[in-house]
Amino acid sequence: MPIVRHLYPGSNTSRGFFSYYDQILPSAKARRVFILKGGPGVGKSTLMRRAGALLEQAFDVEYLHCSSDPDSLDGICAPALGFLMLDGTSPHVVDPLVPGAVDGIVNLGVCLNESAMHVQAPRIMRLQADISRCFARAYRYLAAASAVRSDSSALLEQATDRTRLDALFRPALQALFAEPPRFAAGQERKMFAGAITPQGCLHTLDTLGATQLWRIQGPWGIPSQWALERLRAQLLWQGQTVESYFCPVDPTRLEHLYCPANGLLITTDSPYHSYTEHTARILDWQECLDINLISAQSERLELNHQLFETLLATAVSCLKQAKQLHDQLETVYIQYMDYEALDAMGESVLSRIRSLMQR
Repeated sequence: MPIVRHLYPGSNTSRGFFSYYDQILPSAKARRVFILKGGPGVGKSTLMRRAGALLEQAFDVEYLHCSSDPDSLDGICAPALGFLMLDGTSPHVVDPLVPGAVDGIVNLGVCLNESAMHVQAPRIMRLQADISRCFARAYRYLAAASAVRSDSSALLEQATDRTRLDALFRPALQALFAEPPRFAAGQERKMFAGAITPQGCLHTLDTLGATQLWRIQGPWGIPSQWALERLRAQLLWQGQTVESYFCPVDPTRLEHLYCPANGLLITTDSPYHSYTEHTARILDWQECLDINLISAQSERLELNHQLFETLLATAVSCLKQAKQLHDQLETVYIQYMDYEALDAMGESVLSRIRSLMQR
């Protein structure tokens, strides 16, 4: 049976909207890339879902969700087929790299009655400005939340006994790297397995395909990226394919590793992305901490955690406001869409996908 996975190629973060779109499908492996253009509500997600349902009949499919509306899609990918369909509009503008031969634009906006909707221009611009302000506020709150968590991480780093940490991870390293290295460079793919959305903090770890799970657990804010970065470096040196999943708050902070070859997921436990199925090993950071130092700084750690929760919840509230405004924007566009023309365009695209699947 084809495997269906759900990922986030981009996320709302402390650095604004952050994208790993260039990691979805290596250009050397791409056979056909459709880049969808058009305003909100013109049917991009609907077409992608139809394409996904078709591809699922024969290929593993990745549904790439939108962090600003997780019920919508930013893309569909069938890696084995070399197929990718993307929403190429702001904030993740994408244009063809090899026009015609590999990728091309499908402009669903041609199904809009543009002359009739010209009267809506002032309203559209007001909504766009209000939406941008909501996102800007959300990003400021996420930046503050990231700074607060960094303070706790710095304290926990100070309190970590590196000798104990080495002893904790040594059996895991020995189990993971028992095989001799391959004489080939490992491959890394970067992505998000969760996002900060108008619905709160969501994750899709359960769809990655893991058959065994190692969980790094400990107090909130543990600097687990140290261990994960070491594991990643070793895996790549071994010649393995590695999927690196990053934190939506800080998109450069490694949070999970997945090794497709053996189905191993190494995850950082958190209330925001808790996943326990297939647990084979628990790596408890608590065992490596100076309890006296942690006890002396308990009020600081608790305050940071409370501040983080408040700032994160406020950011989510801002994203909810942006989503409500975006829904209003979609209603403007929907009333000017020619859905018969849209269906005809969709059928033409699906026909091209069927031809690709049969080659």
